[in-house]
Amino acid sequence: MSLEVIAGPPGSGRGAIVVARFRDALGLDPVLVAPTSDDVDRLERELCATPDGVLGGTITSFPGLFGEVSRAVGVEAPPPLTPIQVMWLARQATRATRLRLLARSAAREGFAPALAGLLGELQSAGLDASAFAIAVADAEAGAYERELAALFESYERLRDGIGEIDEHGLAARATAMLRARPDAWNHRPVLLYGFDDLTREQVELVDALAAAAAVTATVTFEDRSALAARAELLAVLRDELGAAVTEVRPGTEEADPLLRHLERNLFETAPTRLPAGDSVRILEGAGERGEAEMIGRKIARLLADGIDPGEIAVAVRNPDRQAPPLARSLSRMGIPVAAEAGIPLATTATGAALDELLAIAGGEADSATVVSFLRRPGRARPSAVDWLERRVRRERIAAAEDALAAWSGDREQEARRIWPLDDLRAAGDDPAAIAAVLGRTAADVAEREHRRSGLVPSGADAVELRAASEVGRALSDAIALGGDGPRGLDGFRELLAHVSVPLWRGPTEGRVRILSPYRLRAARVSHLFVAGLADGSFPAAGGTDPLLGEERRRLLALPARSDPVAEERYLFYTCVAKPERCLHLSYPASDEAGAEAPRSPFVEDVLDLLEASREVEGAPAPGPIERSVLADFVPAPEEATTTHALARAIAAHGGDAAALLRDLEVPEETARAALAPVEAAIARVEAAREPGPLRSEAVLAELERRDLFGASTLEEFLGCSYRWFVNHELRPRRIDPDPDALESGGIVHEALERLFRDQPGGERRPREESCERWVARAAELIREIAAERGWDPESASARISLARLDAVVERLLRREAEFGGPLLPDPDLLEARFGDRPEDSFAPADFGGFRLHGAIDRIDVDGGRALIRDYKLSTKAVAGAKLSDEGRLQLPLYMIAARGFGLEPIGGLYSPLAATKDDRPRGLLSKEHKGALIPGETGAHFRSDFFDPEELEAALDGAVATATGVVEDIRAGRIARNPRDGKCPSWCMLAPVCRVERGIPAPDDEEDEEEMI
Repeated sequence: MSLEVIAGPPGSGRGAIVVARFRDALGLDPVLVAPTSDDVDRLERELCATPDGVLGGTITSFPGLFGEVSRAVGVEAPPPLTPIQVMWLARQATRATRLRLLARSAAREGFAPALAGLLGELQSAGLDASAFAIAVADAEAGAYERELAALFESYERLRDGIGEIDEHGLAARATAMLRARPDAWNHRPVLLYGFDDLTREQVELVDALAAAAAVTATVTFEDRSALAARAELLAVLRDELGAAVTEVRPGTEEADPLLRHLERNLFETAPTRLPAGDSVRILEGAGERGEAEMIGRKIARLLADGIDPGEIAVAVRNPDRQAPPLARSLSRMGIPVAAEAGIPLATTATGAALDELLAIAGGEADSATVVSFLRRPGRARPSAVDWLERRVRRERIAAAEDALAAWSGDREQEARRIWPLDDLRAAGDDPAAIAAVLGRTAADVAEREHRRSGLVPSGADAVELRAASEVGRALSDAIALGGDGPRGLDGFRELLAHVSVPLWRGPTEGRVRILSPYRLRAARVSHLFVAGLADGSFPAAGGTDPLLGEERRRLLALPARSDPVAEERYLFYTCVAKPERCLHLSYPASDEAGAEAPRSPFVEDVLDLLEASREVEGAPAPGPIERSVLADFVPAPEEATTTHALARAIAAHGGDAAALLRDLEVPEETARAALAPVEAAIARVEAAREPGPLRSEAVLAELERRDLFGASTLEEFLGCSYRWFVNHELRPRRIDPDPDALESGGIVHEALERLFRDQPGGERRPREESCERWVARAAELIREIAAERGWDPESASARISLARLDAVVERLLRREAEFGGPLLPDPDLLEARFGDRPEDSFAPADFGGFRLHGAIDRIDVDGGRALIRDYKLSTKAVAGAKLSDEGRLQLPLYMIAARGFGLEPIGGLYSPLAATKDDRPRGLLSKEHKGALIPGETGAHFRSDFFDPEELEAALDGAVATATGVVEDIRAGRIARNPRDGKCPSWCMLAPVCRVERGIPAPDDEEDEEEMI
């Protein structure tokens, strides 16, 4: 029996030698061992079919090899513990072990996976709990190492207590039995394909097999700096196991000279340089998305040139983090992708639904969680959830139970149920029942949208189906642990937090693979893209085991982990040496905000091997770097990869789109498909360039019949006729609660109305001697009204708001006490309503061409003379001289309307309740009554707000004329995007409706209050 090692660098044909030997040995039932299940599947399709169609030989991975050995020696290997089971037993071991130094770390979510990883590494190195405990004792290690030993022992006790075996125990048992009975293997040749590293337990099995049969192993090694990380494996096989080493060299006949130059000289000292060529390109993207789109365009061009997608791969250092966004970008470009990566279950809709369900059932959710769960696929009708969300927001429902009560309805016969929640609560503490509910729910969420569709889901939908499958597998594995499995809702929630969902599962033929450099080793690639070559990403930042650092390993005489620097250089060398035709090195030159991001030093190592430029027919040609900038968010028409991308490209290009497509020789059917959305968009833009005037005869007839208007309606039309149209005619329903300013303004208005009706101390307005009673009563009323409106007076936000309202009302009352004057509030004219509704106290004001309705906050009277008062919860009020310029019609129109009450208005004032510097009211005042009925002393009013009788009447007449013109425009349907002064106010939220190009709106509380109260 023998052990032969074939050593050589990538491209030396080591794999071809092994495959040839496997073919030659089919009559002896050889075993070919590949690194991953994907490699096994590929090799089975390529090698196992003999000319007569009979399968020969066995192709497996190392776990399968241990099973083959067990069966050969006459012992059927039981299925080992799954990774999720090992993790959960590590979690249980943590809870069963008394810890001191590790107690805080053990309480964290990531401790159990980290412990499972450490225990697996120790077992792979040939250690069990007793051997590790001996190493701790021999090294006279401290309490920290003893706690790790106790955790290891606790894990083994739990594992053995349920009568299970993990993959490391299976490996140790298979190796031991093969050593005892080598003849049982029956001399079957064993060939290791594509490995460049082996664990100690794998080395032990190779040693045992070499005593029973001919074993051939390939090793990636050459005495060079780039391959230093693999020197130890060759030394172990040669010096410890006595392997015969055959060195092979890469061929030079078919290799691209530039690629071979990189492979031969990477990381070597004083290398020579070659001119840059098309076989090595460097892509510099603007941000990670820009980088992904550059890669996608390059791949799309290769596919258009007839390259098989299976010959293209993208290598990333951290697939779980980097592959998902890269796969999304490539998929959007129509590129078939197989991303060999996993994502957390919680990032899928299926996983999020389960987490929300468990949180609701466990009493750890709020109302937003209930709404979110009901929006998951198949949970409820979207329209019904819309109404629930509106109620939750407007009524400020916070508790999940209150949201559930609102969802179920008030009448039992109409009650709506959340059946998974009912089933979960009915399951009680039974783990099997809980698992059954969770499994059914996961399957229902993932499958609901595809039932009876007849379509095979792909992309994100396929990921959801895999998520449901992984949930079912994890739940089944957990229940198989019996009493050591998860208990209660919290246990299952913790279990599912550790489930990972593969982005791709199945054959990779006909797809561009996105994979790790480790998975790349046994792949065949013509065109390779190495993505994400940013500093700190590749090479990855060096790290140690979170539980057992290098110093502690040396103390325990444990095998040292590979040098991180040498390992990163080896992985990059593997990428550089892999492609047969072209190597693309890609990196983001900036983050998404445009800040500079340094590239990997590995890019510099490659550039050191290339000349900056080369001469082509006497002219300098550009170097190997291709760049994109943040502005390149739309591809050039010739680089578009999908019909949608082509439509965007020709729209951005402008000009004659049809001629452009003809110049590009785009097929007629594709050209029509790309032009259709562009032409439709242009038509929509032209049609929507101006929203008015309104043309529908029915609408115009309805507007023509309008006779009764409100002052705020007329003011809003003046501010922007399109905003008036949306708010007053389309009337979208607000889903959120009323703005704080509107809610606070309503409380203040109602409190002042009640206060002036109550008249504390029997006086119609506060005086200096009674002001404190008015202030105290106002505070009481504010809290009563807030409670009636559903406020929680004990909450922090409510206390802050109530204190603010106390302050603004107190300031108004103290001003009233100081500058009251002879005009007194009339209790019968508080919130004086006029209009045609039954609750209105007065008839509408008739202005000839239209009638006006409204409510006046307060009217102060003396005999027949009246002062119109209006409260504004704002920091400023508009001066009387600027009312017309600002489009403020309410005050002058209300002054005229008061004449219909039998009064003679001598002024109208806005009171800025939230003023911080000057709280004097502003408006229109009759100079004729200054000092008599209207206080004229310093601090009472602004001198500029007093007008001569003729000026005051002209201001009122001007307001009527303006209002009449607005009414005529409304009746004629003259609407347009015409904000006052040509500038949209920052607080307007209607940009998505009117499509005016501007920045993100910033709500303005004062404007909200003034516009809406």
